Amino acid sequence: MKIRPSFSLFYLFLAGVSLPVFALADDGSSGTVSVCLRADIAQPPQAMQVVASGTVFTAQTKAGGRKGGEENEALVTTETVTLTHMQPCMDADASSVISHSRHWLVSPVQPQSGVVFHAVGEVSGNGLDTAFDDEGTSFRDIVRAGGITATVHNPLTDAVSLMEGAADLPPNADGEDPAIDDK
Repeated sequence: MKIRPSFSLFYLFLAGVSLPVFALADDGSSGTVSVCLRADIAQPPQAMQVVASGTVFTAQTKAGGRKGGEENEALVTTETVTLTHMQPCMDADASSVISHSRHWLVSPVQPQSGVVFHAVGEVSGNGLDTAFDDEGTSFRDIVRAGGITATVHNPLTDAVSLMEGAADLPPNADGEDPAIDDK
C-alpha cells in the first residue's frame, strides 16, 4: 500500500513525532523587553500609546570591572506595542544597539536588576531621530517626561549598528539630545 506524503505527515503528527519544521518555534533565545507607560502620565484612560518598532532606549549602568565607571547601553524594539492605562506594559522583541559615536558599546545588553531604559529616539536611516519627527506631540511629550521605559528580560543577542558620525550628533558631548535629557 502506497501512502501519499500528505497522509504520512498527518500520521506522524498523530503519533506525536516531531518533524524538523516544528523545531523552528521560538526557543526563548530572542531578546525580549517589557515596554511600559508610566502610570502617572496624564492622559485619558481610553488613550492608546503606540511605541513603534525601531524605538531606541538607553540606560547608564555601572561598568563591570571598573570601579565607579559607567558605560552607556542601548536597545531597539523590533516590534510595535500598544500601551494603555489598562495595559501599561507589554513585552516586545528587541536588539542591542551599537553606536561608536554615541558610546553605546554594550552587546549583548543583559538583564540587570533595577536598570530601566528610557526612550530617546527612533532608528532613521543609518542614525537616530531624537526628535521623534514621525510621532505626534502627545507621544513626544510623554517621552520627554520619561514616561516610556523598557526593562530587559533576557540577553539581547542580536545587534543593530548605527553608522552615524560625530557630525550627525546633537551638540552636547555625550551624543544625546538635550530636549530628551530634561526628564
